[in-house]
Amino acid sequence: MKIIFWCEFPEKADWNRIEKSLSELNYYTDIYICAKSREEFDNLQKEIRTKCRHIKEINVWPVLSFEEGYWFSGFCSRKSIDKLLEYEGLKIKVDLEPPIPKMNFSTSLLAFYGIYKLFRRAKNKLHLENTIKELAKSSEVISNEFPVPIAVQKRIAGHTDPNKVQNVEINYISYSTFFGLLRPAARLYYTMFAKRRIRKFKGRTMFSIGMLGPGIFGDEPYYKNPSELRKDLEMVKQAGAKKIAIYTIETLAQRKNPFEWLKIIKEYSD
Repeated sequence: MKIIFWCEFPEKADWNRIEKSLSELNYYTDIYICAKSREEFDNLQKEIRTKCRHIKEINVWPVLSFEEGYWFSGFCSRKSIDKLLEYEGLKIKVDLEPPIPKMNFSTSLLAFYGIYKLFRRAKNKLHLENTIKELAKSSEVISNEFPVPIAVQKRIAGHTDPNKVQNVEINYISYSTFFGLLRPAARLYYTMFAKRRIRKFKGRTMFSIGMLGPGIFGDEPYYKNPSELRKDLEMVKQAGAKKIAIYTIETLAQRKNPFEWLKIIKEYSD
């Protein structure tokens, strides 16, 4: 499998430690880093290139301010959605998730929040779809979506069909760590879902696994040991995935022994 990394908090990354860990294994990878503007991305890219020669591609994962919703969806304003066009010509990950709640929030409430959004009208959904189509004329786009029925994904954030839009592939969020004791059941669901989507979209799909560390809410559950990561790598391999992403490279560097985790990742890499 081709294995890449997400990087949600590049400002917190210890790039020197990341390079040291990668170089010890002589392992090369690609990353997608969060940025709120093209200028911020360009500056981050320059910094990382000076410190990490084992990162081959540094691509962009645009995000908005918290006030604008952080992720992209039909609930965002047209002005916020139009910011995607700053990144024309780049390889880009568009995170199609409901706007981040403007209140104290926790991971345990996410499912209820998604259900709430099902019954709300995303007035700029069509504008978002058209903007991604325009972006895909000059960019390779990863549409980051939930592993749910397409009709549900359309309602809660938006959807891009890779069979209809060239230069688009879908990444499905497949984090087993969210499910605690129900992780075996979650892995079974992810495997079955992945097989169906690989057939439907003729391989223009990928899957992200995790988590190696907490995310935007700060309380997300994450892997306790490398064997849990191995089980998820085996899960997507058995499903037939050819490309996956791991969340996240900066939290990998915060683990006690990054080399131990990377060694397992390299075993599954092409």
